[in-house]
Amino acid sequence: NAFQFVSSSGRIFLALYPHEDMQAHDDWLDAKQQYMSSMPIERKLMVFSYLLHGMYDDVVEKVQRVEQAWKESGRPLPMPEYMRFMAILRIVDMKSKDHTLARGMDMFTDAEDWMGGYP
Repeated sequence: NAFQFVSSSGRIFLALYPHEDMQAHDDWLDAKQQYMSSMPIERKLMVFSYLLHGMYDDVVEKVQRVEQAWKESGRPLPMPEYMRFMAILRIVDMKSKDHTLARGMDMFTDAEDWMGGYP
């Protein structure tokens, strides 16, 4: 049906996600419907949760490396909480910049676009 809207010299691009099973698809549709019916502050929290879920394992792994380097440097243990917090901020900042370079869109804008993209 979409082809009828493309001119004879135009192009159409399709995005296929064969790695998703139908249950995951249905779950995402439910999440997107909930996002669209939520208040703005709830939407921000949903986007934050989506991003946190997506980067959690990587952040934990990198923070563990920072803690290990701290320990190996002979500094007093445990590593201060503010240092762990600063490490997390740097990691999230790097992931955001890498995402922007790779996708051409700010990570937060991309997440809002994904969450709000309900057909």
